Amino acid sequence: MTALLRLKNVRVQFPVKSTMRSLFDRTSPASFDAVCDASFSLQAGQTLALVGESGAGKSTLALAITGLQRIAEGSIQFEGQEVSRMQTSELRDYRRAIGYMWQNAIGSLSPRMTVRSLITEPAKIHNVAELDQREMSSKLLDLVGLAEEFGDRYPHQLSGGQARRVGVARALALSPRLVVADEPTAGLDVSVQGEILNLLNQLQDELQISMLVITHNLNVVRHTSDKIAIMYLGRIVEQGDTAEIFARPRHPYTLALLSASPSPDPDMQVDRIELQGEIPSPINRPRGCEFHTRCPFAKDTCAQIPPPFEAVAENHALSCHFPR
Repeated sequence: MTALLRLKNVRVQFPVKSTMRSLFDRTSPASFDAVCDASFSLQAGQTLALVGESGAGKSTLALAITGLQRIAEGSIQFEGQEVSRMQTSELRDYRRAIGYMWQNAIGSLSPRMTVRSLITEPAKIHNVAELDQREMSSKLLDLVGLAEEFGDRYPHQLSGGQARRVGVARALALSPRLVVADEPTAGLDVSVQGEILNLLNQLQDELQISMLVITHNLNVVRHTSDKIAIMYLGRIVEQGDTAEIFARPRHPYTLALLSASPSPDPDMQVDRIELQGEIPSPINRPRGCEFHTRCPFAKDTCAQIPPPFEAVAENHALSCHFPR
């Protein structure tokens, strides 16, 4: 079966210094890797969650998938087609097939536009024929659980949850086959977070779309994702089926993320794994396993040899010399 989205060894680089400076200064690198050798596949109708701390490279990878960030190496295929080889017309269709929900729900909405104009703007940009703005906005507002009267409001008149629903409607405006949701619950109360996650689940079932959810909180995607990929310092260090990851997390970083999440049972005893120090700079990556500087289980081997990314079970793989 052809995957809807397939990434293989994707690398994204950012410059550290200008080209002119690179000619005279050869003591420091000219660029650094923001994403390293990222590989995964996503089937139609599935949800994959990219999880990791801030600076892990999740949003950068998402922008590369949408074509808003150029990749240095690797392959991104959508429905079997190589994105980098698409012609102009094919790229236009590809961008229409992907809806994007920005992390800042309010900040991503122009304060000078009404909600109706905001959620129909993607259709105008892509010259959708015979656009009936009011009819289209009414359908989209109803789809995300907002009354039609919201179409005449401006972003500053919306709550955080309402703004997030507008962002969902805007992402669905062109009937995409893939929706990228960057921190869909950021800045929301716990109860509103649940409403948004339930909405995304409902829409996925109704519209049969695929979703790529970016988050720093594993528990956010526990009941919404089919697959999970854990990122650290631009690398995917563990990935697999959601049920398998939660039943038996093997990488120490995954264990740390899980232990840092609040438990719904206040009486449950949880073994906390406290990470030492901060995430290293991607400009000066540690030798060996890049997580060893913060790993409580690291041994001498970890500081010398990079661990291979290997399967430890069906639909479960990770890079660790000493998996738990």
